[in-house]
Amino acid sequence: MKLGSLKHEELLKEKTLWAIYKRSLSIKDSIFNWSCGILVFILFFAYCWVEPETKNIHNLLLKLAELGFNFAVSILGFLIAGFTIFASLAKPALLLTMLKHPHKSSGMSYLKYNFFTLVRVFIYFLVFAALQIGIIAMGQPEGLIYALIKRLSDLESILYFGNRFMLILSATFWVFVLMQLKSFVFNVHHIVMTMIKFDAVSHNARVRDGEQI
Repeated sequence: MKLGSLKHEELLKEKTLWAIYKRSLSIKDSIFNWSCGILVFILFFAYCWVEPETKNIHNLLLKLAELGFNFAVSILGFLIAGFTIFASLAKPALLLTMLKHPHKSSGMSYLKYNFFTLVRVFIYFLVFAALQIGIIAMGQPEGLIYALIKRLSDLESILYFGNRFMLILSATFWVFVLMQLKSFVFNVHHIVMTMIKFDAVSHNARVRDGEQI
């Protein structure tokens, strides 16, 4: 495929992070990642079922939120570094080669497939950090949520189910982003190895053609 025949407008088709995320949904996540998330969901659902004290649920929710927000903010720096490695070290020849070859299961080029798998992890961590800071800011006993639900008559039921729902959501999301981080590390490793292999293949091709290195 000649470079001139490529649809270059496809490179800039996605104008927002939301557009990138929607497109990245065609990239399937691993069964292991989903299995871990489902397992944690079941475990915390069982815990919320047997724990009678809403106060204990609420305290655990706030602790997880504080840890989660600090974790997400610190890891985002690591993610930026990993993405920078790929963006800065990748040679234009490699990127153009990836652009020419479609990824069968996702229906996009290998270039977008690799970039979107990395950017999607950024999006997950941004959403995770926003969720945790929201819980911290509004889930305090004097926070906005408590101020609003105190005006309702069925206060105890709302607190009972609300705290349990948010704990299960937060804990499951915790494990989900950890699994995404695991995949991110592997993807960066795989991309770097691809760069090295591409250089090795190019080098061997030049040697066969009699070019002096």
